[in-house]
Amino acid sequence: MELINKPNFNLEVVANIDGVANIQSNMEQIKEQAIMIKNWYDSLVITEDMLKDIKSEKSQINKAKDTVATYRKDIVKEFKKPIEQFELLAKETENILNEAYATCNEAVKRFEDETKAKKTEEVKAYFDEYAESLKIDFVEYERLGINVTLTASMKSLKEAVKVCLDKIASEIDLINIQKEELIPDMLVEYKKTLNVANAIKNVTDRHKAIEEEKARQEALKALKAEEEKTIAKAKEVIEEVTAPVEVKEVKTYRSTFTVYGTVEQLRTLKEFLEKEGIKYDTNNK
Repeated sequence: MELINKPNFNLEVVANIDGVANIQSNMEQIKEQAIMIKNWYDSLVITEDMLKDIKSEKSQINKAKDTVATYRKDIVKEFKKPIEQFELLAKETENILNEAYATCNEAVKRFEDETKAKKTEEVKAYFDEYAESLKIDFVEYERLGINVTLTASMKSLKEAVKVCLDKIASEIDLINIQKEELIPDMLVEYKKTLNVANAIKNVTDRHKAIEEEKARQEALKALKAEEEKTIAKAKEVIEEVTAPVEVKEVKTYRSTFTVYGTVEQLRTLKEFLEKEGIKYDTNNK
């Protein structure tokens, strides 16, 4: 598609050095003379009659040094001018291109975001419709984790939604064939995690533990009841044993008679009387 009123932009950047300027100077000769004068002074032993001339030449050497420095700075400055001008122009151009890139990038991003948002809305509408047909009302669209991209076709995105919802419906059917008393808790667990295996196992294990604890408590209760029953019986026995015995007064009579017998017979009679608790008097003659 041709962009309306778009200015031409040639991306081919051209920048070359148009020849190298030659500097006309006698700096080589000055350098050679400087080396010779330095070497000469390095080995010189100054005397008093030389002092005046050497001081004068010292000033000439310093003046020559300043002149060389001035020429160096001026020549370098002149050479730097076109470089600095080019560098400034290039940096300004870079900044403008950066701004153009940012604007272009933002426009592309905005378009892509808007396109993805429209696709997401369409996919979400399909999700709502298909979830309602399966009577699934506890799952939000975001939980499916559908990745909506610019390149993904609408058909593939809707198919991904269908696969996810069909799986959820199938897992609910699996829960509904479990033990009837466990189904409500399994559905609660499943709706939290969408993990059918964990939902079934966790609830089954939890109810098993509850039933085992209930049986244990019932056994303890029965044992306690039996203990209480045994204790009650024991108390009844103790009460019977320790109950006061009503003693009726027995009227006694006195009878006198004489017994004839052998010593052995008389001894046996005595033992019988004592055993039966019969009082007797002895009148042995």
